[in-house]
Amino acid sequence: QALDSFTFWRRVVWPMAAFSERLMVQAIPLMGELQGRWVGEGIGEYKPSVAPFRYNQEIVFEATNRPHIWQFRAESRKQETNAGLHSETGFLRFFPDPGLVPHGGRLELTATHPFGLCEIDEGTYDADSFDVWTRYQGLIRTTTAKSPLVTEIRRKMELKVLLDGRVEMTYVVDMATDRSDTQTHCRSVLQKIPSVTE
Repeated sequence: QALDSFTFWRRVVWPMAAFSERLMVQAIPLMGELQGRWVGEGIGEYKPSVAPFRYNQEIVFEATNRPHIWQFRAESRKQETNAGLHSETGFLRFFPDPGLVPHGGRLELTATHPFGLCEIDEGTYDADSFDVWTRYQGLIRTTTAKSPLVTEIRRKMELKVLLDGRVEMTYVVDMATDRSDTQTHCRSVLQKIPSVTE
């Protein structure tokens, strides 16, 4: 008896996708480490126009229906007032290549920003870090985007196991604009919040 479309997806496609996801996470340790909700604090500045400031940050990494693709969303708020500073959403695309990086490979990151910027980064990852940056004209902006215009972004992330067994994430964003050379804009230290199933 032929299966209708919904039953086919429920019985065949979704279980296969879940199985592929488990295999991919086992093959790419960094994916398994990243998955979940991370919260912490950071310090930002951008000389000479932005004075140093402190912020709270949350980043969530989640699986998609493609085993090698993670989606993420991030939000930062002023530490003193809890007023929103920035938010972004995007995807991480993992391509294993042990010949390029031991226990790692190529990584593509895409992100959209509420101030009219779309970002495409490429770089590499290994078992506990990634480093991606805009290449090949990887920034596209709307016609209403205001100056100073972002011209380059680099994102660096590193995981470290603490003495008590917790995993700590250091997340750094470097940026250049049409008025300033590349410099560190934000640096935060985050810890994963255990899920109810952990």
